[in-house]
Amino acid sequence: MSIASKLFIIGSGFTNSATHKAAPLNRELLSSIRQYDKTLWDDLYNRYLTEDVEIGLTRLDMDIITNSGQKELVELRKKAEVGLTNFFRNFRFREDMLLKCCWLKDFVQGTFAEGDIVVSLNYDCLLEGLLDRYRLWTPNGGYGKAFKVYSGLTGAPPSPITVLKIHGSENFHREPVIGSQTDKSLIFTVVESIFPVSGKSKYFCLPDKESTDAIIAPSFVKIFPSNLITLMLEALEDAAIRAETLVLIGCGLRPEDGFLYLLLWRFVQGLLTGTRRIVIIDPNAYSLCNRVSITLEYDLSRYMHPIDKFLEDGWPDLTKELGK
Repeated sequence: MSIASKLFIIGSGFTNSATHKAAPLNRELLSSIRQYDKTLWDDLYNRYLTEDVEIGLTRLDMDIITNSGQKELVELRKKAEVGLTNFFRNFRFREDMLLKCCWLKDFVQGTFAEGDIVVSLNYDCLLEGLLDRYRLWTPNGGYGKAFKVYSGLTGAPPSPITVLKIHGSENFHREPVIGSQTDKSLIFTVVESIFPVSGKSKYFCLPDKESTDAIIAPSFVKIFPSNLITLMLEALEDAAIRAETLVLIGCGLRPEDGFLYLLLWRFVQGLLTGTRRIVIIDPNAYSLCNRVSITLEYDLSRYMHPIDKFLEDGWPDLTKELGK
């Protein structure tokens, strides 16, 4: 793989744009999933009376801690993870998305290139399915170093682009390691409904009754297993050092996103002596630029290139900026 020239941080705003606003943004998540699975999410809403899923799950996590893991609360938490995983399976790549959002092909082919690394905050597989559609992603190394190259997929070429899903994914699951009471391996499913090219005629690593979902639910209390920490370290120690350009798409950079600011600062350390730059495409791009400087307590305005537009409108400006 060639030296990475770009590091992307991609959040829910990407999936929202690519699905013609069907996928919810973070602030809309609870109202959307309550419609999808009313019984489960009404339990959370009625307990904490908040429309913010992150606040609800955070309070649930705190109650679990202060009530010494009360079984009813733990069960609700497990159901929430399963519910989130099932919900985001609705946003896998489909060919008809290219008709509804005709800009997607030009965006992908004009924005991403071999050697790029994406830190994805999303549970859905839309991005990597789209990249796979245009042969910019494969299961052979496509999810980073936390995953071994499965013998059943050795025929796949090395993935041109790496997608590091640090919060897990709807197609990730944990499997018990034989001979250990605690160790679990992290594997991912490869089927055509997720990957239209790499998954064609494949039914690889389907979850079974021993499998558990592998996502980090949206809570201020986040506990990462070792497999996902490996992905975070890859982003910090590899992508943030090698990349020349950092691109943020559909990511609100909330103050509680501590790892993202750690990643930003790791990248920023090379700004002072090199030609690195940070490009942000978001309808609040200027505000986000200011937030980064305030949070890091360092004026980065000279290195920032804000594109104050929604992705579907501003992607030509992004590709132009990346071409400089």
